[in-house]
Order: sequence, then structure tokens, then C-alpha cells
Amino acid sequence: MTKIQIIFCPNCGDRATKTIVDNSIQRTACPGCDYLLVQCVKTGKVIEAYAPGINSYCAIPSTSAQAFDALNCPQAASASKPLE
Repeated sequence: MTKIQIIFCPNCGDRATKTIVDNSIQRTACPGCDYLLVQCVKTGKVIEAYAPGINSYCAIPSTSAQAFDALNCPQAASASKPLE
């Protein structure tokens, strides 16, 4: 069964649609700003997302982020070092 709700877009505030398919997949889309969020209802995991105009933000300071990357992926940390 498919349920459709009209909601306010979390990106621009315009009218958007939230569609829930078979109580397992939730799709939120806004035709005004091209916002899209598809996620699993049961786990909350994001399947697909697109939000133009929202800048990505990292709350971890850049030096801490580099140390975090080095712990999780040593290859990525060595690739980010400046060339000498």
C-alpha cells in the first residue's frame, strides 16, 4: 500500500510530498528545489539523498578530522599529505 502526505520541504519550506511504499521505503521530494530523500522506514538508513543548496558541514576540526581519517583509512590519510 502507498501512502502520500503533503509536507513542508525541509530544504526550502515549499510544499513537498512524502510517499511511503509498503511501510518500508519513504521518499520525500520537493519539485520546488529538487530536494530528494529516500530512506528505509524500518532502519532509518538513507538509500539516496540530494539537497541542492545545503552545504556539507563537518563538526570535527580539520586537524582532528585528519587524525580520524588516519585511524579509519591509512591509505586516505597518506594520500592527503602535501607533496614535498
